[in-house]
Amino acid sequence: MVQRWNIRPRSTRCSLCGKSFQKGERVYSVLVEHSNGLQRLDYCQESWEKVTSEPSFWLASWWSLFECPPKGSSFVPVAGWAEQALRKALREGSEPDRAVAFLLAGWLERKRLFREVHRETRNDDHSWIYFEHLPTGEVWKVPFPERITLQSFQEAQKTLQELWHQATGGSGEASNKKPSLAKMTILSMV
Repeated sequence: MVQRWNIRPRSTRCSLCGKSFQKGERVYSVLVEHSNGLQRLDYCQESWEKVTSEPSFWLASWWSLFECPPKGSSFVPVAGWAEQALRKALREGSEPDRAVAFLLAGWLERKRLFREVHRETRNDDHSWIYFEHLPTGEVWKVPFPERITLQSFQEAQKTLQELWHQATGGSGEASNKKPSLAKMTILSMV
């Protein structure tokens, strides 16, 4: 059985007292079982001492030195960008945009921001997939592109690369990493 983990990155605040971490500060992290899978909790030194005085309730623990998250105008959160690009593709509605929307929705589902809730096929052979946007509960109706070909996926990938280039002002950076849209396309086809 393949297990999927969706463990969030390190927090900027202590899970117990809410204190902001400072650069170079030791951060103690644990994984605990939660109803939705594994949950990560991060603690400062003082909170860690309180937590470890009680019987352990975590599956794993480790520590690291806190690094400030990247700042600057070139930082584009990939998930936020994907949601905006999906909204635009759904507004446009042409056949190439249907393929882009399908790929973006698949990628957001893979990142566990979307969950498929319903499929619909109408008499005119148009298919739709309904996704719930888990953070907001909003439902998105995404068209399933008809007769998917390798060429249509390559065109959609090129469109995604152009949209990404526009969103980053040509820097191609998100969190100091260039996203692999080819990888994103392949993942969304799985």
